[in-house]
Amino acid sequence: MFSQSPSAIPYQAVMRNADGSVANSTSMTIRFCIRENTASGTISYQELQSVTSNAQGMVNCNIGEGNATIGNFSNVQWANGAKYLQVDINMGNGYIFLGTEKLNSVPYALFAQSVPVSTSVIGDTLTIGKNDIIIPGISAANHILGCTNLQACNYNSNATDDDGSCHITGAACNDNNANTTNDVYNAQCVCAGTTSYAVGSQGPAGGYVFYDKGSYSNGWRYLEVYPTTVFGTWGCQGTSITGTLATVGTGENNTAIILAACTTAGTVAKLCDNFSVNGFDDWFLPSSGEMDLIHDVLFVNNIGGIPDAFHWTSTQATSNGATYAILYDNDFGTSDIQAKNVTLTAIPVRGF
Repeated sequence: MFSQSPSAIPYQAVMRNADGSVANSTSMTIRFCIRENTASGTISYQELQSVTSNAQGMVNCNIGEGNATIGNFSNVQWANGAKYLQVDINMGNGYIFLGTEKLNSVPYALFAQSVPVSTSVIGDTLTIGKNDIIIPGISAANHILGCTNLQACNYNSNATDDDGSCHITGAACNDNNANTTNDVYNAQCVCAGTTSYAVGSQGPAGGYVFYDKGSYSNGWRYLEVYPTTVFGTWGCQGTSITGTLATVGTGENNTAIILAACTTAGTVAKLCDNFSVNGFDDWFLPSSGEMDLIHDVLFVNNIGGIPDAFHWTSTQATSNGATYAILYDNDFGTSDIQAKNVTLTAIPVRGF
């Protein structure tokens, strides 16, 4: 036994102009707001609908089928307190308040959708909400266990009884692998985590991990450098760029700032941004702090074949009122400043 009410409330009204005349054949936007408990209560749902009145000024639409701007119509708690409907219209000169009315019994039929209906496994008891009705003779063969949640990645359209096996894509889980973190159900409905990487090991793009901040935030936890170089100028000679930093974790933002200001082709920031290897194309020009770590963690320990000599960083510097860019000398593990129009190498880095 199953029934379902439509997820919408029909609305019909005759629209009039400010002088009281019928607004016939007029395009307008109607704003519907559902307020909680009082006419001025909190808005739990709001939507916009674009309609055109007929020759008699009448409009017809269904509340719940418009463009939601606050909340979700299916999440309105119809059984929890009084509900008030506020209506405003906009005929091109801003919204005009039409009024607020308390919703009576009909919309509350929407609550019937959430009342659980099931039968017992042996098939002799019908349960509706919290009420049980004994019905001998119902066949247990009518019961198919499985996931009945339409939003689940393992939804079973043949299931009649939910067995608690539903998985939601993106929901946290445990893949029982001690070497992974951030375990979630993926698009294939498989619980999988992200592999943990040790500093000095190879990263997923084939580079070498030189930094682990300990946990995922802002879309990354590790930094890896690829053992190759690009060759170009820093760019923006004679122009000061605001916002580039030296600290670890700022290279990606530094690169974005440089790309926005220095549009000349052949800059190392653009070459790093365009770099692609093993299917990964999210590389950037490292900050001076990141280059220092690459030297201390990888270069001096002969890990990964990191190129030596001078390399550009994405950090700008100022000296005697003039702006320069910081370069890093892997051979000596020191940084210095250099004019931005000098051609040097740079090493691409990415976060993951």
